[in-house]
Amino acid sequence: MGTLALAGSLSAWSRPGRAGPTNAGSAMYWGGINNGTGFFPDDPYLSTCIRATQTLGLKLVRQGMNAVGGFTEGAPFNWARRDNALNRYRAAGIAVCGVLSFREMVKQERQRPTQWQRNFRYFVRNVMWRYRDHVRVWIIDNEPDVPFGDYYPTPAECVAFTRIAWEELHDLGIDDRCQIESPPPASVDAGYMTAMLEAGLAECCHIVGVHCYGAQIIDSRIRKPWERLEALGIRNRAVSTSECGISPNWCPANFPGGVGVWRANFHRQLRVQAKAHGYDYAIMFDLDRWRQREEEFRIATFDSAGTSYAPVQPVWEAVRQSWGTAGKFTNGGFEGAENGLGAWFIRHDPDDVTLREFRYISFPRDAAKARSGSGYCRMSLAGHTNTLVLRQVADQLRPGTTYRVTAHAYLTGGAATLRARGYNRFNGTATMVTSTSTAGSWRTLSLQVVPTNPWIVVELASRGTGRAGQEIRWDDVSVTALAA
Repeated sequence: MGTLALAGSLSAWSRPGRAGPTNAGSAMYWGGINNGTGFFPDDPYLSTCIRATQTLGLKLVRQGMNAVGGFTEGAPFNWARRDNALNRYRAAGIAVCGVLSFREMVKQERQRPTQWQRNFRYFVRNVMWRYRDHVRVWIIDNEPDVPFGDYYPTPAECVAFTRIAWEELHDLGIDDRCQIESPPPASVDAGYMTAMLEAGLAECCHIVGVHCYGAQIIDSRIRKPWERLEALGIRNRAVSTSECGISPNWCPANFPGGVGVWRANFHRQLRVQAKAHGYDYAIMFDLDRWRQREEEFRIATFDSAGTSYAPVQPVWEAVRQSWGTAGKFTNGGFEGAENGLGAWFIRHDPDDVTLREFRYISFPRDAAKARSGSGYCRMSLAGHTNTLVLRQVADQLRPGTTYRVTAHAYLTGGAATLRARGYNRFNGTATMVTSTSTAGSWRTLSLQVVPTNPWIVVELASRGTGRAGQEIRWDDVSVTALAA
């Protein structure tokens, strides 16, 4: 295939379009990991990346479109290496999020903005068409709030280049198979995102992208992109994170179990938090940078030749177990073993070395106190006033189907709250809630939810009363599809 010339006027596509062909973060493709094959697309490194990604059970990777040429209008492309890499990923059943960087062209045309945009349009048009059947999401550039040499793009420039990608996607007629993620800033609560949205960003993307690192996964921060969309009256765009992870260098001193346990716990909670806040997909950073910077984020160590890898434990196993398979709701009766880091996850600040919530949430066995069987969840309300939250992702659901979420609670004080979260693709703050403060008998709490995501996050919650002897017992939690 030869190169594609620029199309004529595309002004008709500058208006907002439909929200996208499907949920980019379906159950199969929701969780992914950054591969270094954007920089090194060749074997043996390519094959090793594919093998490691498959071993983790992941089916989504992010990589740049480096090394294909075409950076100036009319320039030739060098497709062979990238063709091979994307064909190999496709054959392996791994979807790709591809990065289209307008800042790669800064040195050539920064002082000539019109030609800069023409160059990018030419590049985008050809790359999009070439890989229309390989790339699931096109991500426009990367962390625009971080300098590229001595250059910072303005929010308006980010929107202009995102609009070019949007126009080309529609003009090529491939908007039924690919989506656009907006330029993702370096954090979930970056003010830069607000500036881009105010400049019209949501009019030319399907997904609002952010990066999410470290303690940004706590509720009050990870929900920020949704709050900014709501404040601007935008309710038809999804949110995703195409980079998320944690560096060993950030580990708090004296964390119980050390840096390895801290990283493993973080990655387990990252999945729960992103789903609880309705993120369309989440792509971890990263597998291994190999000959690149930022090696501290990796969860595997590749040898110098790129022919083999060694998992970094225990974070590797934590990712494989919690991210690799989209699991159905399980252990609602607490008869299986739980420690607050498994199917049921205790929400906590990853940087809190005291792990205080774990002191108040436990999973005893006592048939005399359980509603059925012998297992139950106990939330102690005595001696503190902390908010206690236990979550589980109920995955592999059918969007549009009505589900009943039910839990049973026995109170000796305080209040028991059941919530459903994460189910709304275009509103990650949407929550359904019911509660009871009736003590002395088992009470049934129930919600009916129609998800537009293929999951619901079930939340059991209470708040300490500081009073001796007061507790909540939870048992027989279920998620059930109702007949149409």
